[in-house]
Amino acid sequence: MPVRLFLLLLVLVAGSAPAQEVAPPLVRAPEEPEAPSPPPSVDAPVRLVPGADVRVETRSERVSGAFRLLEPGALSLQVDDERVETLLLADVQRLSVKKRAVLPGLVIGTGAGAMGTALFAAFLCAVVEDAGSSLSCGLVGALIGSVPGAVAGALVGLAVPRWSTVYRRAEPDDPPAQVEEARPPPSSAERWFFHPGAVGELGLRVGYARRLGGVDPQGGQGARLHLLALLGPYLALGPELALYARAGSETLIIPGGGVFSQEEPLFQLGAVTRVGVELGRVRPAALLGLAWYLGQFSYIGYSVGAEVELRLVEWLPLAVDVRYHDNVQNLSVDPRHLTVGLGSRLSW
Repeated sequence: MPVRLFLLLLVLVAGSAPAQEVAPPLVRAPEEPEAPSPPPSVDAPVRLVPGADVRVETRSERVSGAFRLLEPGALSLQVDDERVETLLLADVQRLSVKKRAVLPGLVIGTGAGAMGTALFAAFLCAVVEDAGSSLSCGLVGALIGSVPGAVAGALVGLAVPRWSTVYRRAEPDDPPAQVEEARPPPSSAERWFFHPGAVGELGLRVGYARRLGGVDPQGGQGARLHLLALLGPYLALGPELALYARAGSETLIIPGGGVFSQEEPLFQLGAVTRVGVELGRVRPAALLGLAWYLGQFSYIGYSVGAEVELRLVEWLPLAVDVRYHDNVQNLSVDPRHLTVGLGSRLSW
């Protein structure tokens, strides 16, 4: 009896227990939408200073000129004195700006100066006995020659420009070029260095050089060539070289009687700085130079003078100059010269 009662109670308890809930079938949660990819990066706008030399390439032509005006969706270039050409920005495939090649000139000048001086020094040490090894002389020569080579290369790079690409369309669906008009740099130094317009000048002039002082001063005709970097409308600097016949001659009185005379040309290699101002078609300027002179004597000297440039015809400027040359070394003689010249120059 007790056993039956216990089983009956167990059945009643089990029947009264709540039925276990059945878990619903697994359902894959809907995937969250992917975040939209960021828009393609837009290149920074090209900033052009009015007057800067610009070259534009389209599918059908290449146009070069001075940047004049920015219009909605187009830019205008002053191609020549009488023609302005407007180009749509949507048609531009490549846009380049003329810049100074200072860094390339510096690198090339340093390498050329170091290599040339190293070879020359190694050759001298190989010829002269007990002068040391050619390798060590070459290394010393490379160190010495790299400095003037770097200076000369930087000056040439200032005067010789290069085209720097500021925009290029790689694919047909690439966005068109974005151009903004920029103001010239505010400071005077920056405006002189980065000014739009011509950056270099090549000048040639013929003239006459005469020795000042001495027993029998002589002179002769010659020519002068310069390559100047135009740093704004007032300042220009760069290398120059000149050669004058008989201007390096010297006549010496030998103690005890007798005169020794030898005719030599005068060679000059150095740098010149020009500071001037434009007054319409006339530009007066002051000249200051430092150079190595070679004639009967070899010495370092300076020159001071003035020039006047006259532009009666725009494509053929005429310039006349007068310069005084003197040495800065303590020599047994005092070579001094006066030169006059007349010539023209080409700027770009």
